[in-house]
Amino acid sequence: MIKNVILITIILNSLVIIPIPEAHSYGFILFIDVLSVTTLFKKIAFDQNLILEPTLIIVGFFSIFEKIGLISSLFISKQKHVMRIIGLTLLFVSWVILFYSTWDFDFLTLLTLIVSIPFLMYLSRLSYLIIKGK
Repeated sequence: MIKNVILITIILNSLVIIPIPEAHSYGFILFIDVLSVTTLFKKIAFDQNLILEPTLIIVGFFSIFEKIGLISSLFISKQKHVMRIIGLTLLFVSWVILFYSTWDFDFLTLLTLIVSIPFLMYLSRLSYLIIKGK
């Protein structure tokens, strides 16, 4: 049961719509994840030529690391509880950073919060199952 909840939580996290002020549009966190990884491999410094602001790149890094941690906890038999707690913590931290970065805009903050409600519900369910130990 916890495997299904982990996979649904990862999918819902990837589908959260976030504003991208530099592009004057919206995007999914999955899009930010891909751009963060390409930024890492291209070794681009945080400067004015970036497509995304550094806050969104940090959210993408946290998001990638939590997804890797949660997916690896499905396959690793030793210390899976620790991997799940780390993944859950990074998942929540990336959402808080994302929500805080959109706090200046009233409509964008509301849109991010409304789209995040299913994700937050599954996140709380996943944290309950991890604490319960199932």
